[in-house]
Amino acid sequence: MKGTALAVALAVSSCAWALVIPSSCESALRRALDADASWVMERRIAGSDRTLVSTGVVSCAAMRGVIWDVRHPFPETISMTTNSMSFADEDGVRVKPLSELPHYADIRREADAFLSGDPKAFDGAVDIETRFGADGEWTLTFRPAVRQVKRLLESVEVCGTDVVSRVVLKTADGGVSTIRFVELGRGTHSLWKDDGK
Repeated sequence: MKGTALAVALAVSSCAWALVIPSSCESALRRALDADASWVMERRIAGSDRTLVSTGVVSCAAMRGVIWDVRHPFPETISMTTNSMSFADEDGVRVKPLSELPHYADIRREADAFLSGDPKAFDGAVDIETRFGADGEWTLTFRPAVRQVKRLLESVEVCGTDVVSRVVLKTADGGVSTIRFVELGRGTHSLWKDDGK
């Protein structure tokens, strides 16, 4: 599950990786990085025909972080804030500071720069392909250019219209995770209320 959490963190941040993102897509990406959504993830591990299904809620707060709550099948919360990443489950809470997560620290800085209005914050980080469907849905496919990220992710496909509705993560080992989102609101997670900001 922790590998999935990191992949999701990269996916959320990689929504911003862009050399040129059409404005119709960019507004949906910025919205997704500052909103809450329920999600259903179907995950197929490389070499297996079995599909694993999990559900939960994700809360993104601009310039503050992402909280990924797994509700089913096993409760777990992954909090990715400006200075750390923490994992909370039945075994307790484990916290990793940014100093132990160099690539995450870079992604955090770049995502914050994007949210602050810098459209070139991720230049050189990925190759991007944009497709538009007849139904008005767009698809952005991001392929990492950074070697260390390539070891984890082959591509991240982000789909939507005025909101992001689906992300497909393809891992380097052949695994595929499809996450479907339904937006719920903005900043509703208890962590954002309890941290005094």
